[in-house]
Amino acid sequence: MSVPVLLLEAAGPESEALARTAAASGHPVHAVTDATTRASYSGELRQLLAGCLVTDFTRPGQAVADITGYGRRIGVKALLTVNEYLTEVAARSCAALGLPGNDPERAAAARNKALMATAFEAGHVTMPRTKAVADLRELRGLHEAGVVGFPCFVKPADGAGSAGVTVVAGPEELEPAWHAARAARVMYGMPRDERVLVQEHVQGREFSVESVTQHDVTTHLCITRKHTTGGIHRVELGHALPARLPAAAERALLEQAGRAIAAVGVRNGAAHTELVLGPDGRCTVLEPAKAAAAAASRADPARWTGSGYASGRSRRSTKDRSRTCPGSGCGCAVHCRTTGLRKPDRQARRP
Repeated sequence: MSVPVLLLEAAGPESEALARTAAASGHPVHAVTDATTRASYSGELRQLLAGCLVTDFTRPGQAVADITGYGRRIGVKALLTVNEYLTEVAARSCAALGLPGNDPERAAAARNKALMATAFEAGHVTMPRTKAVADLRELRGLHEAGVVGFPCFVKPADGAGSAGVTVVAGPEELEPAWHAARAARVMYGMPRDERVLVQEHVQGREFSVESVTQHDVTTHLCITRKHTTGGIHRVELGHALPARLPAAAERALLEQAGRAIAAVGVRNGAAHTELVLGPDGRCTVLEPAKAAAAAASRADPARWTGSGYASGRSRRSTKDRSRTCPGSGCGCAVHCRTTGLRKPDRQARRP
């Protein structure tokens, strides 16, 4: 059955993959964007779309009203986004339209790290010690009181990716890190949280868990081992997946990922949860990114699960209750390496 799909932002490789998948399944795809981004859409993308709503994301309340009105006019049956900045707008729009979505009252906690820390504490999620500060004087006061240990992370409260994030090795680096965090800008010129976070640096191996939640039931697709550089501005050098771990370590990672996903109100959608596994086996959640973009950047899960990410998101949004991860009965090891600004090279081995 063909159902109209509303995609909050169609620009970008992950968004375009979702749009192509939905359109190939016979669903008319409509996009929501702002005027500046709309002007950058390629001719191919414009032809793929059945319609486009241009709104102003700097006024989130009005954007939700515009999306709700447009959605009702086209009889929308599915609404989703892979843009991390638009997850709260998506959740509130889904609630207004009566569509499957995430908890609108907790949606901001999935990307605002200050709100996330509060949600994690309430949800009994193991997380690094985190302090939110409003100004540089407050940051200096924490250091003088012995609250700030080194190394630590200094990051914007509502940043995305690694924008504005610094690993601080000593007190002389706190002020430059503060300014770097405050200089980070949010997409679309949206209102921002001016606070800066000081977060404990947790020692251990870094992992991520890629998951899809449908009707409050979470399916974990895979665990990825992450390899990063050192230094104050860290870069991911490569990924190895699926990660080969003892059963106890795997259970710990999946349990904490599930708690984190529930804590920030993910009911329907994709999540990429970043974690650290300490030498003592303690698992700490850094953050769950509630967007397909982060999770889809890993090698396509279809190679070892039999289910592509875009098709899984498309089925989730259109209320298709078929299994997200049917499994193909075969194994696959994927190693991704990044060099400079080149895209990751992927090597796959099948037994």
